[in-house]
Amino acid sequence: MNSTKNGRRPRRKLRIEPLEPRELMTATKLTAAETAGISWIRSHLKTATMSTLAQNDFQDGVLSRTDMIAIFRQVEKAGSLTSQEFTDLKTLVGDAPLFVGVAYVQQLSQDVVTGNVANAHYLGATLGNLAVGFSAANLEKLVDKWFLGTDHPVATSDWVGTNGKDETFTYRQVSGQLFVNGVAYTDIRQGGIGDCYFLSSLAETALKNPTAITSMFIVNGDGTYTVRFMHGTQAAYVTVDSQLPTDASGYLVFDGMGQRASSSTNELWVALAEKAYVELNECGWTRFGQTGNGKNVYNAISGGDMSIALTQITGHAATDGYLGGITFATFASYVSKGESICLGSDNSPANSQIVGDHAYAVLSIDTLHQTVTLFNPWGLNNGHDSGVITLTWVQLEQSFDFLSRTT
Repeated sequence: MNSTKNGRRPRRKLRIEPLEPRELMTATKLTAAETAGISWIRSHLKTATMSTLAQNDFQDGVLSRTDMIAIFRQVEKAGSLTSQEFTDLKTLVGDAPLFVGVAYVQQLSQDVVTGNVANAHYLGATLGNLAVGFSAANLEKLVDKWFLGTDHPVATSDWVGTNGKDETFTYRQVSGQLFVNGVAYTDIRQGGIGDCYFLSSLAETALKNPTAITSMFIVNGDGTYTVRFMHGTQAAYVTVDSQLPTDASGYLVFDGMGQRASSSTNELWVALAEKAYVELNECGWTRFGQTGNGKNVYNAISGGDMSIALTQITGHAATDGYLGGITFATFASYVSKGESICLGSDNSPANSQIVGDHAYAVLSIDTLHQTVTLFNPWGLNNGHDSGVITLTWVQLEQSFDFLSRTT
């Protein structure tokens, strides 16, 4: 090792070499729509942290569910909602081009920001619509309600308990899959509330138009599902999580009654649609004028109109009528046109296998023998009959008096 006489190393001469030519690394070039959206956000949102986050989130051309949850939680970090934050949130959720392809995210965001009658309560306690001064904790409850499905309906059944009151059950996390081998009317098994009108309508839709069922569900990937119903010509969305009411032994008590919550073979779409329909009832329009309207309680949806349920599920117009006076040929013409048809039984049906004052889905007809095959939403092997029953037209007229059909 070389050294000087005082023991120090000699200094090296500084030599500068020319750098190799390199291209500047840049982000992926934004589309015109993305650039326009980011520019719009920058010019319209005055809250700096909200604007910056929204601009970053929109670089893929859309404000997704994840993006909006993050924006809401960014606002929560600042504490109580300010006037400017409230104005910016209303501006943001009102701009449809930011939500192209995810209209449900815009609607859920508007439910949080611009209000919904269902915001009056959260888990039974008073909440209210978003307003200036709203606490971060209460804003999170609105986010949880609409995006995460944590505002569970009160699980009160139509069954009377030993105390003389309708029994109320508790929730458990449920295992299983949303769909198993597609959808089928046989997936339905009515439980402890009188929503046969709704479940028979689901059964009929599953039979006639299964894609109308599968398209109702948006899988969020975090154990929650956003479910679509129709309010006239407009889609209405609610979110449910994967918890369902069970008895003390861990068995489902509403749709899917008798299935163990922990079973990996559970098919969940019917029970989740039923739960979502209960949550939707809190919005006040699904059962307008009927008992239980506006309540986030399971047995609040007991008893209802099949034609209304058919419309809310499918978006197609539906009509009600009395079976009396309709000929088999007319009935057969409804079936041949692919209409979804449900029947309501008499209070005291002539056929002992038919449940009184109960809704059934029409499965098929036999024009040669003039018979009609029906499905009881209690499900297959339900302890009353096989769940599927075939009647002659005369027998049908003796036990049913009401008909609902899509038109």
